[in-house]
Amino acid sequence: MFEPSDSRALLGLAAEVFRRDVLPGLDRERRYPGAMIANAMAIALRQLDRGGEAAERRLLAAVYGPSDRGADMARLANEIRAGTVSDESHAGLARGLRDLVTAELRERNPKFLASRGIVQLD
Repeated sequence: MFEPSDSRALLGLAAEVFRRDVLPGLDRERRYPGAMIANAMAIALRQLDRGGEAAERRLLAAVYGPSDRGADMARLANEIRAGTVSDESHAGLARGLRDLVTAELRERNPKFLASRGIVQLD
């Protein structure tokens, strides 16, 4: 079994070789799917660098406690819509959601935050 650092190194090497050696040689019809693959690998690398789903786990643990195995984002969304979970009932929920969205944007589209002048959370 690979250690996380080994997985990161393997994925990083694969992404580098794909972008350098494979993507430029793709015909016009395959260039867009190839670019999507390269972007997916870049996202996965950023997730490995930042600990992946750590922000989501922290938010769910803050709302439901660390031992609630039924806690997931779908449940949280449903309970927010139903009004059973709110910033009033769970202090810091809005901040936690903002942190989660920001972490996901940093992984999936880091240029978006910079384009909006959002460099780092306070």
